[in-house]
Amino acid sequence: TERPEDKIPPADQIRTEDLDGGPKNWKAAEAVIGTNVYMFGGYYDGFLSTTAIYDALLGHWDENSVQALPERSSSMGAVAVGTDIFLFGGYVEEEGASSVVRKYDTTRDSYAEMEPMSKDLDHVSAAAVTVDGGTKIFYFSMAGTYYGGYFSYDPATDKHSTIDADLSDGHCLAAS
Repeated sequence: TERPEDKIPPADQIRTEDLDGGPKNWKAAEAVIGTNVYMFGGYYDGFLSTTAIYDALLGHWDENSVQALPERSSSMGAVAVGTDIFLFGGYVEEEGASSVVRKYDTTRDSYAEMEPMSKDLDHVSAAAVTVDGGTKIFYFSMAGTYYGGYFSYDPATDKHSTIDADLSDGHCLAAS
């Protein structure tokens, strides 16, 4: 029986494409809605507040017609739920790790602050899951200022919960 990992080509056969014209940064938060990749903040010669969209159908970047983040930050967690993108924590210029949660409404090009997290977190990973007909967002930080911690967020009620997880060091920092 063929396994999914058997379909992965060897590293020397993997091709990447340079997406010319995009913002220069690293530690940005990204989320996908439809054929658009949204990129928030990041770091390049300083913290960034840039919001950029890559349109995969047209093959071009747009960072001029979208609203920038309210503050310069990097290392946020981002996850799409419907037409909204939730941004968790991050590292804010001159302030350090953050507990801020923002909802970016892609249809209105606007940000709203949501209920803050109980802890300041940077290097956040987040994933959305549909549970019993509703969406839950799970997020965690395994690096940076606050090492460890597993949490959930309910966008319908704007409430956070702590997840009791006894995971040892060495778990990867990833979510999808």
